[in-house]
Amino acid sequence: MNELEDDKDLTPYAGRWVARVRGRIIAQGETAEIAAHAARQSRTKEAPEIVFVPDPHTSFDTPLLEAIVKTLKPDQEIYLVGGAVRDFLLRRETHDLDFVVPVNGIRTAKQVAKAMKGAFFVLDEKSDTGRVILPQKTYPGKYLILPPTGKTV
Repeated sequence: MNELEDDKDLTPYAGRWVARVRGRIIAQGETAEIAAHAARQSRTKEAPEIVFVPDPHTSFDTPLLEAIVKTLKPDQEIYLVGGAVRDFLLRRETHDLDFVVPVNGIRTAKQVAKAMKGAFFVLDEKSDTGRVILPQKTYPGKYLILPPTGKTV
């Protein structure tokens, strides 16, 4: 059971990490490590699944992110990382979006730039890193960077 949607009411755990065994929450914490440690204290012989319960009041849906996703193929993996995630969670405006893609970072950056009528630059060909700068009229101050392929976050 990996999908949190299968659980009935996770509202009390919103914004926290939980440890589950066979779909039942057995521990929780502010970090994954705290939740895992608490689970080990009560269930020493079972390996819990550690998952984050998103806060339904915090949304990563923005017109910019939607526009970026629409430029990609349906099966394209892309992950928002870095300071933008922190800023979204703290409800701060962000002007710098960092993404990780499993492969083809430069090709993906070119694709996004072309579709969104932005500028494209190779930052580092060896690490397959590209940058897209979006038009100020459409997305004022918003910058998109595609970090190195396969970079561990």
